[in-house]
Amino acid sequence: MNSGYTPLAWFYNKYWTYEAPDLFEKILNRLLLPSVPKKGRILELCCGTGQICERLSQRLFEVVGLDNSPEMLKFAKVNAPSASFILGDARDFKVNKPFDAVTSLFDSINHILAEDELLKTFQCVRGALNEGGVFLFDVNDSKSFNKNWENGFSMVEDNDICILKPSFDSNSGIAVYNITMMERVGETWRRMDTIVHERYYSDEVIVRSLTKAGFTTIQLLDGWTDLRVKAFANRRFILAS
Repeated sequence: MNSGYTPLAWFYNKYWTYEAPDLFEKILNRLLLPSVPKKGRILELCCGTGQICERLSQRLFEVVGLDNSPEMLKFAKVNAPSASFILGDARDFKVNKPFDAVTSLFDSINHILAEDELLKTFQCVRGALNEGGVFLFDVNDSKSFNKNWENGFSMVEDNDICILKPSFDSNSGIAVYNITMMERVGETWRRMDTIVHERYYSDEVIVRSLTKAGFTTIQLLDGWTDLRVKAFANRRFILAS
């Protein structure tokens, strides 16, 4: 997975997680948490700056977050002090004690850029679950990539600036965010640049990879048609066990 989030961590923590945790919590309440025992163990894969870990910790679950960015985890430890965190790679990890559930939100799975690595990730997740454990994740669908990667984005605040230039290659399925951030430090400005990649995966590829990894029950849900969350209209949620 790409490490483009390390220079982005401060901006991501400050601006990109404003409303999303509330929306994702509704999905967790509906799809995942009814299957998790009281005070059960939940692993959040690609946990970022820890906002979802904190929501789950508040519900008295035993929560562990895993991410490959040390800088993101610094914020996560502050945002979710009751959770535990692991610096690791979603494509290659093992746990000492299995989990009742694994979740990976914010289209984190799209950041895995090769199908064989997608399979490795799902195999790691399957190995981390108790018998009967559940895995919930979301991905951007084709409409999202074709629509949301069409136009750039800019944000200007008194002390922060962000310019985002997206592109999407429909032939390779690879999407790219070129991101420039500026932060006011005293009387000067500090510039940071990073690149974040994602890849589109069809439902067929996702189901095939989950099946190869050992999942036998797979449910695909549209964020709007099935779950009626307008903000997730171009997003798929997948529940596997």
